Amino acid sequence: MKSLLIEVINHFRSTFRWSVMVMIFMVMTAFIYFNYRLDFEDGMVDTLPFNYRVPAMFLFHLVPYLLTVLIIAPFIENKSWYKTKGFWLRIFIGFGLLALDRSIQFRELLSSYIDIADWSFLYSFSKRILSLITLVFPLYIISLFFEKSIPGRGYGLIVKRFDVRPYLILLSLAGIGIVIGGFFRDIQDYYPRYLELGGTAFARRHEIPDWLNVLVYELAYGTDFISVEMFFRGFLIYGFVRYFGPYVVFPMIATYCFLHFGKPMTEAISSLFGGYILGVISLKSKTIWGGVLIHVGIAWLMEFIGYLFRTI
Repeated sequence: MKSLLIEVINHFRSTFRWSVMVMIFMVMTAFIYFNYRLDFEDGMVDTLPFNYRVPAMFLFHLVPYLLTVLIIAPFIENKSWYKTKGFWLRIFIGFGLLALDRSIQFRELLSSYIDIADWSFLYSFSKRILSLITLVFPLYIISLFFEKSIPGRGYGLIVKRFDVRPYLILLSLAGIGIVIGGFFRDIQDYYPRYLELGGTAFARRHEIPDWLNVLVYELAYGTDFISVEMFFRGFLIYGFVRYFGPYVVFPMIATYCFLHFGKPMTEAISSLFGGYILGVISLKSKTIWGGVLIHVGIAWLMEFIGYLFRTI
């Protein structure tokens, strides 16, 4: 645990620049305000037809990434990053896969086969599993064949030894913040996802024991964070550290925050800080599994706190 904290502190000290911090703060504050004021992602981007939604989602995540790159550009050693074909190739392939993964909704394809009452629950369940195919698998194959010199093999997915103890301690500390966050109304209205998506009603309609339905859903919910960590703490860290050095964490957390724009604002803001810590840990440990463990643990704790507040 102590070594993880030292790594985070040392990274912050080595990359701290007032101009960088102030600019990122101003840009992200404006983006967060704009999104929640206009309901931009949920009300606009997500409602587009598939052929428009894919390019819109591509730009949705790419714009904050590149803006943050421009903010850190004066301080990175590699001044010719924008002239490198490999950089733009990684940008278009990676963000293209993310846009495709986030744009697939099945609604048009499966609406005639699935009862409308079951749609929200089944969609959420299947979408999380599908991300392993549409995002994790392609990135893994790309890393094995074209990224043999990166620090984290398989974008951090392949690791020989992994000590879980410091991450469990960090997760227990994060649990304190989760309990505090549970008192915010927007968090209470969003969690647990199982109930909000109609999981109990689905189990009743299909005569499935509710405990079994909860178990299957929460396991699927957990797998979703393998995809998240693979892209944000794997691909965006190991794939671009050659261009930005230790500053690679900052553009990652900007676009990672956008991933949370469909969630409560409290969670979107906290993702900047959590994303930074997980990014530094991934950069130093050369694996994403610490982030997966923490991320899944936090998600399940949020679900548990959500259940708890519903019963109080």
